[in-house]
Amino acid sequence: MWHTDILKKHKYFNKFIILVLLSLVFTILYFLYFNLRSQTYIYISVYRGDVPYWVADVVSVSDKDLDSFRRINAEVLDKEQYDINGPNKNVLLILRSKVIKDRSGTYLFKNKPLLVGGGINLILGNVQWSGTVVYLGLQPPIYKYKKLLLTVKGKQTESWITDSLNISDTMTNNKGQILAKVLEKKVTLAEVRVDTASGLAVVSYDKTKRDIEAKLEILTKEINGEYYFIDKQKIKVDEAVTFYFKGITIYPKIISIDKVEDVVL
Repeated sequence: MWHTDILKKHKYFNKFIILVLLSLVFTILYFLYFNLRSQTYIYISVYRGDVPYWVADVVSVSDKDLDSFRRINAEVLDKEQYDINGPNKNVLLILRSKVIKDRSGTYLFKNKPLLVGGGINLILGNVQWSGTVVYLGLQPPIYKYKKLLLTVKGKQTESWITDSLNISDTMTNNKGQILAKVLEKKVTLAEVRVDTASGLAVVSYDKTKRDIEAKLEILTKEINGEYYFIDKQKIKVDEAVTFYFKGITIYPKIISIDKVEDVVL
């Protein structure tokens, strides 16, 4: 009798173990099925500013972010970078990435939400890379490029900067594309205007500073009818824009947009 009870308990225990194992297998298979069904590939543009040159220069097209099984999470399809006058650079990467789409429609990369304006972290080769997502889509980003002729003006500028900026100076990226070019420049003593108590404007000149007016030709991307220069700077009259020419950085205000031309790259 005692032996029979042991056999029954053993039999029930085995059934319990089998049920637990079956439940575990079912859970794993369901999880794998759900993830595979929800898995897709999208294209991501990732911007990172002020990157140390020894990090920026190491990342290359075809670099991959791999999981622990050596499967590809993301691959670099394109890279654009330019100097910002110093040891650092600004970089824009375009990635093809494996993601999961959750029930709310949000894409998850490494189980973290991907949102335009949000951050992303990758390991590209032996480089830890982070940046801001500026584009998400099922297709690679396709831009219309426009060449703009601008009149810009900088006030109260250091004289060594205006002396260093020369006609034909260019700003280029790692692809050899000309992002900005100086066509004309006019330098005068910096004008200082002061309004008196009576409402009159008194004009004087600062001999230590300079005002500069220049014609610049720049390469922009047209997005939703707006023109954007590097770093997603919107080109708009009466707004300041940053330009990085060799050895100098200027922040002039746009006086006018004089010409717009289509460009095929």
